[in-house]
Amino acid sequence: MPKSHSTPDQVRNDIDRGRTQDKVDFPDFAAAPLGTDEEAAGTVLSPAAVDAARAQEAGRISEPANPPALERNPSRANLLVITGGTAALALVLLAVF
Repeated sequence: MPKSHSTPDQVRNDIDRGRTQDKVDFPDFAAAPLGTDEEAAGTVLSPAAVDAARAQEAGRISEPANPPALERNPSRANLLVITGGTAALALVLLAVF
Protein backbone atom coordinates (compact mmCIF):
# COMPACT_ATOMS: atom_id res chain seq x y z
CA MET A 1 0.00 0.00 0.00
CA PRO A 2 1.51 3.37 -0.98
CA LYS A 3 2.35 5.91 1.71
CA SER A 4 -0.15 8.73 1.92
CA HIS A 5 1.38 12.20 1.65
CA SER A 6 0.51 15.39 3.49
CA THR A 7 -1.48 18.14 1.84
CA PRO A 8 -1.18 21.93 2.28
CA ASP A 9 -4.54 21.82 4.08
CA GLN A 10 -3.11 19.40 6.63
CA VAL A 11 -0.14 21.69 7.24
CA ARG A 12 -2.45 24.67 7.76
CA ASN A 13 -4.72 22.60 10.00
CA ASP A 14 -1.74 21.60 12.16
CA ILE A 15 -0.80 25.27 12.57
CA ASP A 16 -4.39 26.43 13.18
CA ARG A 17 -5.00 23.72 15.80
CA GLY A 18 -1.91 24.74 17.76
CA ARG A 19 -0.08 21.48 17.07
CA THR A 20 3.09 23.39 16.14
CA GLN A 21 2.76 25.35 19.41
CA ASP A 22 3.49 28.70 17.81
CA LYS A 23 -0.10 29.91 18.19
CA VAL A 24 -3.30 29.07 20.03
CA ASP A 25 -5.91 26.64 18.78
CA PHE A 26 -7.92 29.02 16.59
CA PRO A 27 -8.22 29.29 12.82
CA ASP A 28 -6.59 32.19 11.02
CA PHE A 29 -8.63 33.63 8.21
CA ALA A 30 -6.12 33.74 5.39
CA ALA A 31 -6.56 35.82 2.26
CA ALA A 32 -4.39 33.29 0.44
CA PRO A 33 -4.32 29.88 2.16
CA LEU A 34 -1.26 27.68 1.91
CA GLY A 35 -0.79 26.36 -1.61
CA THR A 36 -2.83 29.11 -3.28
CA ASP A 37 0.19 30.83 -4.87
CA GLU A 38 1.45 27.58 -6.33
CA GLU A 39 -1.99 26.70 -7.67
CA ALA A 40 -2.39 30.13 -9.26
CA ALA A 41 1.04 29.88 -10.87
CA GLY A 42 0.24 26.47 -12.27
CA THR A 43 3.02 24.79 -10.36
CA VAL A 44 2.26 21.71 -8.36
CA LEU A 45 3.78 21.20 -4.94
CA SER A 46 5.53 17.88 -4.81
CA PRO A 47 4.22 15.53 -2.13
CA ALA A 48 7.75 15.32 -0.74
CA ALA A 49 7.92 19.13 -0.37
CA VAL A 50 4.60 19.22 1.49
CA ASP A 51 5.72 16.35 3.73
CA ALA A 52 8.97 18.20 4.46
CA ALA A 53 7.11 21.42 5.28
CA ARG A 54 4.74 19.57 7.62
CA ALA A 55 7.67 17.84 9.34
CA GLN A 56 9.46 21.19 9.70
CA GLU A 57 6.39 22.79 11.26
CA ALA A 58 5.98 19.84 13.63
CA GLY A 59 9.66 20.15 14.57
CA ARG A 60 9.29 23.78 15.62
CA ILE A 61 8.22 22.75 19.10
CA SER A 62 10.93 24.36 21.18
CA GLU A 63 8.97 26.17 23.87
CA PRO A 64 6.40 24.79 26.30
CA ALA A 65 2.79 25.12 25.19
CA ASN A 66 1.94 27.04 28.36
CA PRO A 67 4.60 29.61 29.23
CA PRO A 68 5.39 29.97 32.92
CA ALA A 69 3.38 32.53 34.84
CA LEU A 70 4.89 35.98 35.17
CA GLU A 71 6.70 36.71 38.37
CA ARG A 72 4.65 38.58 40.90
CA ASN A 73 7.59 40.62 42.22
CA PRO A 74 7.63 44.04 40.57
CA SER A 75 10.98 45.21 39.30
CA ARG A 76 12.50 48.59 40.03
CA ALA A 77 11.17 49.97 36.77
CA ASN A 78 7.65 48.89 37.66
CA LEU A 79 7.97 50.48 41.08
CA LEU A 80 9.13 53.74 39.49
CA VAL A 81 6.17 53.74 37.11
CA ILE A 82 3.71 53.00 39.91
CA THR A 83 5.24 55.64 42.18
CA GLY A 84 5.37 58.23 39.39
CA GLY A 85 1.78 57.51 38.36
CA THR A 86 0.59 57.81 41.95
CA ALA A 87 2.42 61.11 42.39
CA ALA A 88 0.98 62.49 39.15
CA LEU A 89 -2.53 61.45 40.17
CA ALA A 90 -2.06 63.10 43.58
CA LEU A 91 -0.95 66.35 41.92
CA VAL A 92 -3.97 66.32 39.60
CA LEU A 93 -6.35 65.69 42.48
CA LEU A 94 -4.74 68.48 44.54
CA ALA A 95 -5.08 70.89 41.62
CA VAL A 96 -8.75 70.02 41.11
CA PHE A 97 -9.83 70.14 44.73
